[in-house]
Amino acid sequence: MARKSASNPNDKLKQERLLRGWTQNDVAGYIGTDGYTVNRWERGRTVPSPYFRQRLCELFGKSAEELGFIAPNLLESEQRGEDVMPTLPTLWYFAFRRNPFFTGRENILSQIYAYFQQGREDAWQPTIAICGLPGLGKTQIAIEYAHRYASAYQAVFWVQADTPALLQESFLAVASLLGLPVQEGPYHASLAQSIKTWLRTHSDWLLILDNVEEPESIQKFLPTFFTGHVLLTTRTQFMGTLAHCIDINVLSPEDGALFLLRRIKTLRPRDTLARATETDSLHARALARLMGGLPLALDQAATYIDETSCTIAEYLQLYLTESSHLLNIRGTFNEYHPMSVSASFTLAIEKLAQKNPIAVTILQFCAFLFPAPIPEEFLVTHVQLLNENMNSEFYRSLLGRSLNMPVQAYGLIELDVTADNPPLMINTFMRELRRFSFLFRNAETKTVSMHRLVQEVIKERIDDMLQRLWAEQLIKVVNKVFLPVHFSSKHLCQRYLPYALTCATFIERWNIVSLDAARLLERTGSYLLAQAHNQLLQVLPAPRQGQPSAVATSVTARHILALYSYAFPDKQFDVTSIANNLALLSYQQNNYVLTEPLLLRAISICEQVVGGTHTALATCLRSLANLYETQGKLKQAEVLYLRMLQIFEAHEMEDNVCATLGNMAWIALAQEDYAHAEDLCERALHLCEKNVGLNHPNTVPYLEDYALVLRKVGKLMMAGAIEEQMRAIRGPILPPSGSGV
Repeated sequence: MARKSASNPNDKLKQERLLRGWTQNDVAGYIGTDGYTVNRWERGRTVPSPYFRQRLCELFGKSAEELGFIAPNLLESEQRGEDVMPTLPTLWYFAFRRNPFFTGRENILSQIYAYFQQGREDAWQPTIAICGLPGLGKTQIAIEYAHRYASAYQAVFWVQADTPALLQESFLAVASLLGLPVQEGPYHASLAQSIKTWLRTHSDWLLILDNVEEPESIQKFLPTFFTGHVLLTTRTQFMGTLAHCIDINVLSPEDGALFLLRRIKTLRPRDTLARATETDSLHARALARLMGGLPLALDQAATYIDETSCTIAEYLQLYLTESSHLLNIRGTFNEYHPMSVSASFTLAIEKLAQKNPIAVTILQFCAFLFPAPIPEEFLVTHVQLLNENMNSEFYRSLLGRSLNMPVQAYGLIELDVTADNPPLMINTFMRELRRFSFLFRNAETKTVSMHRLVQEVIKERIDDMLQRLWAEQLIKVVNKVFLPVHFSSKHLCQRYLPYALTCATFIERWNIVSLDAARLLERTGSYLLAQAHNQLLQVLPAPRQGQPSAVATSVTARHILALYSYAFPDKQFDVTSIANNLALLSYQQNNYVLTEPLLLRAISICEQVVGGTHTALATCLRSLANLYETQGKLKQAEVLYLRMLQIFEAHEMEDNVCATLGNMAWIALAQEDYAHAEDLCERALHLCEKNVGLNHPNTVPYLEDYALVLRKVGKLMMAGAIEEQMRAIRGPILPPSGSGV
C-alpha cells in the first residue's frame, strides 16, 4: 500500500463546504461516510478513494481538480491500482491485513466512530461490543475499523478472546511489545495489572478484543478509567454495563451481491454493482437471498466458485440439492474465518448444550417452524408440554434423541420453578439463546426470528426419526394455540396460518395420523374456507423455490378428509360436507386436479354412511357433474345427472327434478342429441305446469331451453309461440327512468 507521507490541507474542499454552510458531518451524511473521514480529507491526512471522490464531485457539482483531488502522488498510486492510506501507528499489534473485498457496513463503521467521539467529548470511557450470530462479519468490521481509522490512534492492539488461554496469550504478546514487566509464574498473575496500568496511563489507543466468549473474563484487564477505546466482537446480544452493544444484521441483497462479485473477482474491489452484467447481478442477488445475506456463507460460496471455476448459476442449481454438503465446504485458504458455516453453527450449538440442554430443544423446535418471525406463544407452549408430559414415552424419546442422552441424565428443575409463569419461563431460556445470538427477539410483536441457515444446519444434524418426532411436537404445539375459527380469533388465525400449513406438509411427508393432526387440519381448512381468498392462501413457501397456494390447499384438504375420518369415526357424514366445501373452494381457484378426488371422496363417504339414495349424495353428485361439464366430460356428467334424477324422483323433490332435467337437456343439446333434449324439456315443462302453471315466472328458464331446442330441430313456428309466451310472462320491458322515451 502507498502511504501519504506529509499532510497537505485540501483548502478547496473545505472552502466548497463552507460556502454552502455545511458541517463535516453534513457532507459525511450526504455521501455515506463519517465526519472524521471528511476531517482527514480536509486536513490532507488522507485522500478520498475513487468512489468517494466521485460522490463528492456529484455533491458539490465540481470536478476533481476544482475540489483539490488532482495530485501527483494520487495519480501515480491510482495508475498502479493502489489506494492512499494513512501512516499506521508506531504500536501496531494486529492479527489481520485489511480485507480488500470488505463491502457495505458503512453505517456500522460510522456508528462506532460517532459513539467513540461522543465518549471523548463527554469525558466517559466508551466500550463498544459488535454483537451477532457467527458468520455475520463482526471480525471483519473490527478489522476494517482499525485500518480505516488507524491514523486517529497512537497504538492499536488486537487480542484474541475466544478462551481464557488465548486471551492471556494475546495479552502476553502485547505486554512484550510494550516492554511491560511480567512476573514469571504458571498463570502470569501480574499480567492483568501491567496491562491495566499501561492503558490507564496512556491515551489515543484502540484495544480490539475479538470473539469474547465470556464477557467477565476481560474485565480484569480493563482499568476503571482510561483514555482510549475498547472494541469487542461477541456472539452475545447483551453486555450489561461493560459495553454498548451494536447488533449486526445480514447484508442486503445488493451488498451481498456486490461482495460476492468482488470476492470471485468478477468486479474489482472498488467497483460498484452497476459495473456488473445484468446476468451476473441477477444471479448474485439470488445467491445473496438464498444465503440469507450471511457474509460467511457468501464468502464460502465465493471460495467454492473460485476454486472450482463454476458459475454462480451452476452453484445455485447445485445448492438446491446439495446444500448440506456445500455448507460444510470452506475451501483451502481462508485467512479471516477458517471454519465453515456448518462447523461454526455446530460448535456454537454444542457450547449451548453444555450450558443449558433444554435451550437446545427450543432451538431445534424453532428449526422446524416456518422461516418467519415465530410467535413466542409457540415457545411457551412447547416448554409447557415438555414440563407437563415429561414421563410420557413420546417426550422421553424426543428429549433423549434430541440431546443424545438418557432423560434421567438431566432434570427440569428450572422448568418446575417457572412452569406457572409463562413469561418467566420463556425469559429463562431466551437469555441463553440470545447469548449465542441464535434467536432475535421483537418485544413489540412478541415474536422471535432465526436465520434460515441456522435452521438448515440444525436439521442437517438430525436423523429422520428425530425429524419426525419434532414434526409431531410442532403439530401438538400449533394445534394447541390455533384456536377454533370465530370472529374474535381471526387475527390469531392469520398469525398461525403459515405454521399450520407447515404442519400440513409434515403430516403428508411423515404420514402422521393423530387426533392433533386431524383437529389442526380441520381448523386450518375451516379458516381457509372462511376466508375463501387466494391471497390468504399464498403463504407457504417450499423449502427453497416457493410453493403455489393450490398445493398448500391440496395438502390441507386431503388430510382433513383422511385424518378427520380416522379421528372421528362417528362423524363420517360431516366429512362429506367438508369434502364438498373444499372441492367448491378449489373449483373457484380453477384447481380441477384437486376438486375431482375431493368430490369422489365425499360421494364414497355418503354412499357408505347414508346409502346410495340419500339427498346429500345428490348434492355431491351435482358438484361433480358441474365440474365434468366445465371440463367438457359430458358423458360422465350425464351419468351423474341420471343418478341425481333417480334420487330426486324417489324423494318426490319435483323442483330438483325439474332442475336436473334442465341440466340433462343442456348436455343432450351440447352433444347434438336434439330428440333427447326435446323430450327432457317437455318432461320439465310438464312438471312446471303441474306445480306452478306454465305462466309462472319460474317456468321461463325451461321455456327458453325448449324454444332453443325447437329452433335446433327446425320447429320454428312452435319456437316462436314459446318465445311469445315468455314475453307475455315477463311483461313489457320498461325504459330506464328519465330516458325521455
